[in-house]
This record gives sequence, structure tokens and C-alpha cells, in this order.
Amino acid sequence: MSSARGAGRFSRRVFLLVAGVLLALSAIFTGHLVYVQWSTLESVAGDRSRGLGSLLATSARAAVYAENPALAKEMLSLVVGRRDVLSAAVFGADDRPIAAEGRTPALKAASTNLDANELAIVRLFGPESSCVNHEHPEMVEALCPVLLEERGTVAAGLYFEERETAPGRRYIGFVRVSVDRAPLRRGIALLIARSLGLMMLVLLLGGWAGYRLSRRVTEPLERLTSAVRAFGAGQDVGALAGMPDDEIGRLAEAFTAMTRDLAARQREKEALAERLRHAQKMEVVGALAQGIAHDFKNILSTLKIGVHLIEKGAEQDALVLKYTSRMAGTLERARELVERLLAFSRTRELRAGAVDLTALLGRLAPAIRAALDEQVRLQLDPAASVAVVEGDPASLEQLLMNLVYNARDAMPAGGTLTVRLSVREETGRAPAARISVADTGVGMSPEVHARIFEPFFTTKGSGGGTGLGLSIVRGIVEEHRGRIAVESVPGVGTTFHVDLPLALEVAAAHAAGSGAGEGGA
Repeated sequence: MSSARGAGRFSRRVFLLVAGVLLALSAIFTGHLVYVQWSTLESVAGDRSRGLGSLLATSARAAVYAENPALAKEMLSLVVGRRDVLSAAVFGADDRPIAAEGRTPALKAASTNLDANELAIVRLFGPESSCVNHEHPEMVEALCPVLLEERGTVAAGLYFEERETAPGRRYIGFVRVSVDRAPLRRGIALLIARSLGLMMLVLLLGGWAGYRLSRRVTEPLERLTSAVRAFGAGQDVGALAGMPDDEIGRLAEAFTAMTRDLAARQREKEALAERLRHAQKMEVVGALAQGIAHDFKNILSTLKIGVHLIEKGAEQDALVLKYTSRMAGTLERARELVERLLAFSRTRELRAGAVDLTALLGRLAPAIRAALDEQVRLQLDPAASVAVVEGDPASLEQLLMNLVYNARDAMPAGGTLTVRLSVREETGRAPAARISVADTGVGMSPEVHARIFEPFFTTKGSGGGTGLGLSIVRGIVEEHRGRIAVESVPGVGTTFHVDLPLALEVAAAHAAGSGAGEGGA
């Protein structure tokens, strides 16, 4: 419920944000449009009054010149008949009204009343004046002069005895026209209504588009949020299908990949826990097997001595020797079983002997290749001279394979694994055979380098390893009285060097060869 409410609140916020932006833009646009149209209509009203005044001044010129009221009224009726003209009047040169017309008697009477300012303007400009508007709350008045054009005589030139007329203008009166503002107000009201209707249409369309846009943005986010909450609650979250191909879609893909990785890690963790439980059980079984094997080994030793004594006392009795031979074979198989139990419990004794490391490497080459991934290239470099050490072949095989496994795990993306054998002769030290295992993997940081031989320390993550491989390697090296060194550079690779003492005969031969070489020199 909280997720749904949160998603709803987010969707509403996005929608309200888009709607608010659209409302602000629409209001600004509408206000600007109304202002421009209002100013245009105001100028149209002024131009209308001046135009009608100029028309009346021109048409009433003869009536003013002759001071003919009847002719002036006829001209006035043409102007006052228009729907937006309230009144009109014609005045002579002495500012006396010649004729007046209006929609109502009051308007007609008011059109002949002149105030001092109007008269001052008319007298000031005289023949050079044009129509002048007076703005009133209910109307717009235009005062226009009535001009009479006269023609006079001038000499045309020295050689022409002609007479032609030159134009001249004389002020003979003026007219007054009052235009109603009501049509202007109706036009402005209609304009505002249309503008508001347009704004509402824009808001509706914009709101619908904003809703679609908000849903396009918020719906994938809501699905992603629900998936995150479900995953946090431990539910299985599959791939989020139908996500848009944008940043949200890429985020959903990353989340899906993350959930898959986490689910895989969880499965690995559960598998590791199961293996740990199994290992603990096997540890108990191994401890039990170790105790049984030791006791059983003592019993077998006693039985073997008894069989030997029986064979010695009945050397001529073929039947007894037959059964003692069978008993000896059974005891040998029992001894092998004890050895296997001791090997299972990891407490078997070392079998020291001469081990040719070159031959050992040759025997392990197929197993090493089989243990590597296809993208890992293997290079085997056996020793140029004899590399024979005193040790247990099985332990040395385990040492080499553990180092190979460690190098393989350090190269998840592939690389080169090099196993090299050599004989080292250092001043003050006995000759030693060196086993070098080098990889081109991720390398180790100084912190990891300092802890690699600690039991149960691993950098492979859950299910990647037990952390015992290198500790077992060090234990085997110490059992063989050897040394182990590590060289590692992060991002370049790691090399393990294991130095084991050469067998006595081989060491003596090396010493003799070195002495002969120095003497010959």
C-alpha cells in the first residue's frame, strides 16, 4: 500500500508540475495576446474617429463655406447613420454650430457644446492642424478642421505670357465626431473570451499530454520501485519486460542484471553452506576414520606377526602355508585400506625418496592442461639440468597442482600460465631446485600479499575457495625443508617460487661440477 501511495504521489507531482508549467505559459501567452489586441483595438477606435472626422470635414466643406444647415445635416446623416457613431456636428469659422445630429437628443445637444481646451486646440493649429482625438471613458471624439483650397495667379516665366493658379488652403470651420466605445468593449470581451477558450483548450491538451508524459516516465519507475521492494522482501524478481529504451530502461536492465548476480551469489552461498556442512560431517568422519585406522593398523601388525610365526612353524605343511598365504594377502589388502583411511583423514605419513621434478612435471602435464580453461595458454619449461629432490611424490604433486589452481583462478579472463623448473646455486646456500609458477592474472595488493598463507583466507568470494590451498602448499614446503617466495604486481600477474633442497647425490655432483669449472678457469 505504501508503495502504491508513494507511486501515486510521485505521479501526481509530475502531472501537477507539467500542468503548472503549461498554465503559466498559457497565462503569459494569453495576457500578452489580450494586451496586444486591446492596444490594437484602442488604436483602431482612434483611427476610426479620425477617419470619420476627415471624411465629414471633406464632404461638409461646401455646406460650411455656404453656411447651409440643410446641406450640413445631409452630410451629418451619412456619418451618424453608422452603428458606432454617437453624434456629429459642423461648426463655422466663428465656432458657431451650423448643424448637429445624434442618436439621442441629449447626444445631439452635447455635440454642440465646446469647452475652452477644444477651442484652443482648433485655433492654435488652424489650417495646418489635422484631426485631434479626445479620449473619454464612453467615447472617442475627433476634432477635424474644414479647409478650403484656393487658387491664385503667378507668372509662369520670362518668355511665357501665361497665368496659372497655385494652390492655397484657408480654415473655414471644423467638425466634431463622437465614436462609441461600446463596440470596442464588446470586441475586447469577445477577444478575452476567445483567448480564455484557447487557453483552456491548450490546458486540456497540455494536461492530457502531460498526463501521458508523466505516465510514460512514472510507470516504468513505479514498476522498477515495486521490483526493488519485492526483491528487498526476498521475492523472486524476473526480467522487467516492456521498459522504454532510455535511461530508465538501462537502469532496469542494470537492476535485472544485479538481481540475477545476487540470486546467483545467494545460490552459491547456500551451496557453500551445504558444502561446509558436508565438510564438517566429513571432518567428523575423518577423525573417526583416523582413530579406527590407527587402532586397526596396530591390530594388523599383530596379525601379520602371527601369520609370519605360523608360516615359520609349519614350513612343511602345504595346507597351512596355503591358508597363511591367503591370510597374508588379506592382511596386505587391509593395510592398503588403512592407508586409504589415513589419506582420507589427511594424516598419512610422508614417503620420502628421490623425486625427479622434470619427470613429475611430465606426468602432471595432462592433468594441468585439463585443469585450465580454454582461454589460458600453458607454457612448460623443464629444467635444463637434473632437478632431483628428496621428498614425497604425492605431496609434491599436490603442491604443484595447488599452485596451478591458484594461478588459474587469478586469470578469469584468460592469460598465460608458465611452469618453469630450474636449479639455483646461491653463495652460502646449498643448491636447490626451483619450481616457478607464474600467471598473467590480476595480481595481489600488499594487504592480500601479507595474508595469502593464512588458513581459510581467500579473495575468491563466496563459493570460490576454502582458503587452504596456499596454506597446504606452505606446509608441504616446510615439510620438505624448502622456501617459498611470492612476487606480485596488481594488474600484471603473480609468480610463486618454491625452492627445494636437491638430493644429496645430485647436490654433490653440482658442487663438483662448479668446482671443476672454477679450477679450469
